[in-house]
Amino acid sequence: MSDNAFLKFFITEPVYKIAGEEIISNSTEQEPQEEQTPEPTVVVEEEKPQEKQEQPISIKGANSLGVIVIVNEPSAEFITDQDEAFLGKILKAVKLDITKTGIINAHNNPGLNQHTSMDIEANKFLLFGIDAAHIFKSDFPHYQIIEAENKVFLNNHSLSEIAKDSELKKLLWGALQKMFL
Repeated sequence: MSDNAFLKFFITEPVYKIAGEEIISNSTEQEPQEEQTPEPTVVVEEEKPQEKQEQPISIKGANSLGVIVIVNEPSAEFITDQDEAFLGKILKAVKLDITKTGIINAHNNPGLNQHTSMDIEANKFLLFGIDAAHIFKSDFPHYQIIEAENKVFLNNHSLSEIAKDSELKKLLWGALQKMFL
C-alpha cells in the first residue's frame, strides 16, 4: 500500500472498490472506449456532402443538344425575356435552337458548383455573366474555350452587356464559331 500512498495527492474524491473487480484493469479498458465514442462525428461530416447533393439543379428547356447556358439573373427565375430573345438570336446564328438547349440560372441554384456542373448531361457550356471562380474554383478568361473532362466551357460577359457593346459581340461571335461551326 505504501507504493500507492502518493495517490491521495492526485485523487481527492472518494474511491470505492467493487468486490471482484480490478480497478486498474477497468480504468484502462474504459479509457479506450471513451476515446472511440467521438467516431460518430465522421457520420456528421458525411451528411454535409449529401445535403449539397440533395439540392437539385433547375434547368429550363429540353437540353436535347447537350448545350447548357448558365446565366446569373437575380431578377428572374431563369432568364429575363429580353435576354432570352437576344440569346435565341445568338444560338440561331450558330444553328442551334434555344428550345433544345438548357438554361440554368446560377443565382437560383446555390448547389451549382464544379462537381454538380460536371454531372449535368451536356458537353458544351456557355456562361454569361458568371464568376467562373465561384463555380469552378478557378477563373478563366472571357471568350476563350476551355476544355475539362470532355466538356467545353465558354465564359462570357452578361447577355445585357454583350447586347450593348459591338466589340463584345465580335468577341463572342469569334468564340462561338470556334466552338460550334
